[in-house]
Amino acid sequence: MAALVCVTNTHYLRLSKQRKRRLSQALEVNEARRDAKRMRKTPCTTMGLFGLLPCEMQYRLMQGMGLESLSTLSVCSRQLMSLVEKFSLSTIGWKAILPLLTSPDDFRRLGILQRLSSAFYSSKRKLRTAKLVLEKLDNTHKSMCEVSGCQYSYKCFGELFNVFVNGWPECDKSKAFSLVYSIANVKERLNKVLSAPATFLSHEADIRALLRNIFLEKSKCEKDYGFWLTMILKPLPLTYQSQVLYILTAPTDSSGFVSWTQECGCSTLQHESCSVNFTELSRSLMVLYAVRTEWSEDDIVSIIDEMTSYPNEWCLENVARLLKGCGPDICKEMFGNRVINGRLSEACIMAYYLAQVCISPQDETSSHTTCWFIDVLQHVVSLLPAKDKSKFAAMFMNTWSDYLSALFEDNSEELDEEDRMDYRNEFSSGITSLTKLSAVLMCMALET
Repeated sequence: MAALVCVTNTHYLRLSKQRKRRLSQALEVNEARRDAKRMRKTPCTTMGLFGLLPCEMQYRLMQGMGLESLSTLSVCSRQLMSLVEKFSLSTIGWKAILPLLTSPDDFRRLGILQRLSSAFYSSKRKLRTAKLVLEKLDNTHKSMCEVSGCQYSYKCFGELFNVFVNGWPECDKSKAFSLVYSIANVKERLNKVLSAPATFLSHEADIRALLRNIFLEKSKCEKDYGFWLTMILKPLPLTYQSQVLYILTAPTDSSGFVSWTQECGCSTLQHESCSVNFTELSRSLMVLYAVRTEWSEDDIVSIIDEMTSYPNEWCLENVARLLKGCGPDICKEMFGNRVINGRLSEACIMAYYLAQVCISPQDETSSHTTCWFIDVLQHVVSLLPAKDKSKFAAMFMNTWSDYLSALFEDNSEELDEEDRMDYRNEFSSGITSLTKLSAVLMCMALET
């Protein structure tokens, strides 16, 4: 009797598993039937022979298609577009799509599929689609971070996001931005980083990788770049704006962490290779200044002042290199701010260092930068009352003389040979720059 009961229980368990399998298959088929029920009420002429197939057969065929084939199918007709969109968001469709996502190009193809299959929908429905896709990819993101690293995962999601929102108006892009911020929990992660900058270096690197790969690096033009950068920075207080901008665009060390002290270290003005470090930072400032109307001239000046004084004061050589990269318009605003507030001495010192990097003998573009440096000086003088113009000119030349005298006096026997050579080169460069500047000013005076 006991053996009979055991056999009966085993048979019952086998039947239960079979019933569960059949029930699961039946649920998938029913889901496909429900999705296609509305389309079956209308003629199938726009779907061709494909519309004559049962809905479960249509889904079965689409399971064997690639992302590009599904995208092509979705643009054949409105009915097929709706069918592909429902399939791509269904449980059956997602099981078929997930194994295809292995590289950034695959995520880009998924973005194209979602954009094409929702092309005629309202903005609200598109955002709902984006949210569903991002939620379904949550586990994929975690597994990719474990296998290939978070930066690779962010790059993949950046391809998907930017293709999907390409061509949207800015009001809809801002909603998509808020959606990503909410799902990725960016606000809380930023608050942790900004509570103690230069402390959570790995978290800074993660925030940098996320925001750059999803928003900034995929921008196709300066307008898009400025829009995403504005969305990131504008809700923050001024101090945090400068810190976040620095985290996003500042140079990194060999470990990939943001370097907070590199700009504070002094080097001679002969090391022009340092200017490369500020290329992306200066580009970001120029985009905010020239492209986005949300930023005033005072905002840009305040961000630069905050950035170059935190966590320690930057060396004036590096401040000058940053201003050189920002171009004459931002330089005029920086000098104008000093002059209007009566800080003539500070303006003269800044002008000296800017002259050294703009009129450098080693710089092949020095003839161009010399012209706009003169233009900056003329703008500064135009802001001064008549009685202070000659005063500013005298202070500027005295500042130049003082720095050259200091370089000459520091070239003592106490320094090693390498340091003495650096001081000699900087002294020589200062003399050369002064000669070039004097020649240009004399020509201008003679012409007038």
